[in-house]
Amino acid sequence: MKLLQSAFFLLVFCGSASVSSAQTVYGGQIYVDSENFTRQGDFLRVRMKVSYDSSVVGNCESLTFTPVLKTDSAVSVLSSVVINGRERERDAHRAEVLSGARRNVPIVVKDSYAAKRYFIYDTTVPYKDWMSDCRMYVESEEHNNHGRRRHVYEDLVLKNIYLHDRSTDTPNPKVRSYKWLNNVQFIQPQGADIDKFHRCGEIQFLGNKSLTKLGGRKFNRTVFNAIASDIITELQRYGTSLVGISINGFGAPMGNYRRNESKSIERSLDLKNYLMKQKLTNRNDLTVGWLAEDWDSISSLVAGSGMHLRDAVVDIIRNVDVVNGREHEIQSLNHGMPYAYMKRFIFPKVYRIKYTLTFHRRLR
Repeated sequence: MKLLQSAFFLLVFCGSASVSSAQTVYGGQIYVDSENFTRQGDFLRVRMKVSYDSSVVGNCESLTFTPVLKTDSAVSVLSSVVINGRERERDAHRAEVLSGARRNVPIVVKDSYAAKRYFIYDTTVPYKDWMSDCRMYVESEEHNNHGRRRHVYEDLVLKNIYLHDRSTDTPNPKVRSYKWLNNVQFIQPQGADIDKFHRCGEIQFLGNKSLTKLGGRKFNRTVFNAIASDIITELQRYGTSLVGISINGFGAPMGNYRRNESKSIERSLDLKNYLMKQKLTNRNDLTVGWLAEDWDSISSLVAGSGMHLRDAVVDIIRNVDVVNGREHEIQSLNHGMPYAYMKRFIFPKVYRIKYTLTFHRRLR
C-alpha cells in the first residue's frame, strides 16, 4: 500500500449515461468504470464496476472503498466495501468465528489473478432532490496489519452525475459478471419494507456427459453456472438482494452404499467450499447437503413405470433396509432384469441437484 502524495483525476464527458473511460482513484491503483445512476421511485440506485491493482493492499492490510455524493450544502455517504489482503482476511475471519459476530460490510479479498481483481458495486439510498446535480467522490481509507486507520484519501470521480429514468434504464452488459459473480450486495436502507421470497430450480444429471462424469472443479463450475443465471435474473430487479442459498444433491445406488455415502459427503463439502469462494452469499447463509441414495424417489419412479415386477421391487424397497441387502435383493429378481431396467431408466432420473435461492426485495 503506497503513501499517496496527490490524487489523479481523469474526467471524460460524453452524452451517454455512463462514462466510457475508467476514472482512477487512490493514486491510480483503483479504477471506477461504467457508473450508472438510476432514480427508482424514492430511491437512487448507484452501480459501477470497480477494478484494482495488485498493489492496492498488502497481504496483511486492508482498504475501505466508500463512494460519496456531494453538493456544496449536502452530503450522502454510500455503503462501503472493504478490500482485504489474504492474511488480513484470514485473521478477520478467525476473529469473526471466535466472537460469533458477523461483519456487516461487504468484503472483497484481493485476488492473485488480474482478470478477477474487480467487483460490481450496486447499492441504493433514499433519493433527495439535490442528488440530480451533485458530484461523486471516492474515499479510500487505509488500515495497517493491526487494523489501525492510517490515511484517508478523497478523489473526485464525477463533477456531475447523470440520472436515468427507470423506464428507459438498460444496465451496461459489460458490468455484469456471470463468470465470477462478484456482485456486492448491500444492507437495505433503514425503514424500508422488505419482502422475502424464494426461487427454486433443479439440475438433472442425464446421459454419459452428465455431471456424475465430471471431476470436482468441472462439476462445481457447472453447478455454479446453472445457479448464477437465476441469481443474476433476480438481482437485476429493483431493490433485490440475495440472502441465502440451499443446495441438496440426490444420488442413486450405483455400487457400495458406504462408498457412495462417503463420496456424497466429500462432494457436498467440496461444492460448498467452491461456492463460498465465488462470494455468492455470506458463508453462514449457504447450506449444501447430499443424499447418497434417494430411495424415496426411486420407489415413486418405479411405481409409476411400466417395469416388469415393479410391485415386487417397491415391496423390497419398503421392507428391506439398505444395509441389509436391499440392492442385492432387487438384483436377484428375474435374473437381474428389473435392476438392469432401473439402471437404464430410473437411476439417471434420480441423480439431480435441487436448489433454493432466498432473496429480499424492497417494497415500494
